[in-house]
Amino acid sequence: MENLENTRSYQASEDPRLIEQEFLKKIISDYLAYGSVDKVFEANGYELPISYPGFHHLLNRWGIVKAAGPNTKWSEVLAFFNRMVIEKLPLESLYRKMPPSFSTSVSTLHRVLRHVKSGLVRRAGTALVICPEGRDDVFLVGSDVAVPRLEYGKAYGAVTPPMGFSKRGEDARVRILRLLQQEVYAHDAVERRMPEIKLEEASKLASVDVCDTRVDVYRLELPVQLCGLDRFSSRKLTNFQFVGLADLEELEGRSMLRAGVLEFAREMKSLEMNRLDAPVVSRLNQELLALQL
Repeated sequence: MENLENTRSYQASEDPRLIEQEFLKKIISDYLAYGSVDKVFEANGYELPISYPGFHHLLNRWGIVKAAGPNTKWSEVLAFFNRMVIEKLPLESLYRKMPPSFSTSVSTLHRVLRHVKSGLVRRAGTALVICPEGRDDVFLVGSDVAVPRLEYGKAYGAVTPPMGFSKRGEDARVRILRLLQQEVYAHDAVERRMPEIKLEEASKLASVDVCDTRVDVYRLELPVQLCGLDRFSSRKLTNFQFVGLADLEELEGRSMLRAGVLEFAREMKSLEMNRLDAPVVSRLNQELLALQL
């Protein structure tokens, strides 16, 4: 299935009901991409024939789990600190090298780094290890297209499983459904035909601290008929594929893997369930702590 950016756009029709439905689908798709009602209005020049309360009512009516967490692009923050570790540059020196598209403020980056150095966890996140039924040797990843690589001339993003912010204390089923709608079955969410998935059967593998976010990692086994690569759609991820641990280690070696993902995979491989109460510190955090700049 093509990325949602290539799905049919709103077109005029003689039937007013079809016009309305196509418009509603378009702004639902925009919301799943941007994660914010404000950003949808901004992207459409603040000229949408719907009010802010009406938009929130629409999300509820459509069964869309609302986005969680700050407006900061998590993928952008992770990419910045990953490059900081590789280049061993002071934060502000690296910040001055960022392309114009980089939107995270230097004060936000300083705050996140202080939290890492102090061992503080300020935010909650969720990652999904999605496996085809009967297989535990591979899981689903895609390339992050929500933010470009920080190097000039490189438009592709890091390889990552579905992963995003959550609310603290939030029910696991809500966390998982949000990610499925935004990063796995976005087209189905827009069309109001999300596949029936037994979310309660997802098992928690581990918690991994990535920057100042504690990411709870859940393993979700899906029926084979829901695992065809053409079934997956998102405006945040593209180039979906099922990969194994060896594939991820190779990507890590080429700095193409999002921070924390290798730890997720190793937890899935080992299934060390006794580690659930002891969060794993990501390699990124360990390397940030070791930096002497």
